Amino acid sequence: MDDYVAQWHKNRVDWLYELARCDEVGSAAVRVGLLFATFLQPDTRERVRPRYEWLCENAHMSRGTLANAIKELKKAGFLTVETYHAEGSFYSMPFTGDEVWRRSREN
Repeated sequence: MDDYVAQWHKNRVDWLYELARCDEVGSAAVRVGLLFATFLQPDTRERVRPRYEWLCENAHMSRGTLANAIKELKKAGFLTVETYHAEGSFYSMPFTGDEVWRRSREN
């Protein structure tokens, strides 16, 4: 495994550990975070654009609960969201394999 992929996976483990211990996000946000942590990969899918319906179905929650969970993850520094009105939203982990991850909260 190359250094980039090894660091990316280490960052994901650190991210999961910090998410599990974070009191800034609720259980729905943790569930959505786990879904993204298993779906996003360093070599083929660092940035994804799943349909909202797919996320609701796989996280087993309503659109409103999902929207709040994504907002919590983004605000607490656990998810990067790029929104484009015509194309929907792109989601990515807030880290790469280039360096050690440190959580950065939104203001």
